[in-house]
Amino acid sequence: MIPTQLKYEVSAIVQESRLERADPQHLSHNTAANEANKKDPLCEQVGSLRGVADMINLGGLLISSGPLEKFPQDMPLLVYHGEEDKICSPEAAKEFVDKCKAKDKTIHLFKVSSRRRRGNGMDADEQGMYHEVHNELEPTPTDAAKLIGDWVLARAEVTTAANQAKL
Repeated sequence: MIPTQLKYEVSAIVQESRLERADPQHLSHNTAANEANKKDPLCEQVGSLRGVADMINLGGLLISSGPLEKFPQDMPLLVYHGEEDKICSPEAAKEFVDKCKAKDKTIHLFKVSSRRRRGNGMDADEQGMYHEVHNELEPTPTDAAKLIGDWVLARAEVTTAANQAKL
């Protein structure tokens, strides 16, 4: 049997243990943005074992039936993701959206656009964007902003029309 005091000491050490950060090159295909992130003092450069445990445990909880059953059916949901994200799982995002009870739900996986491939000399085998879609090479950030703006405006128009009908 492990003494209680030893459990607390080991727990404190494990919780404060620091891990090296994810490879900044997995953030986006934009090397300049990745380097800026690496130098940004507000971007945590390391994580803790506790943080990893929370991500694993709570991430699994998100796709369990409990929280998904409680998601308001009338609340629209937009999830966008880099198709080749090496930090967060695009498959988990798809599973979350598939299981979510929202009536109006959209998932968009950002791939390498043919415009970008031609304009930036991308390799033909590059398939998708990484973790920070907004920091990818153009036209991806512009495409992401358009996706979000169009999605919000389409729902704002529906809400406005519904409110006008009530008057």
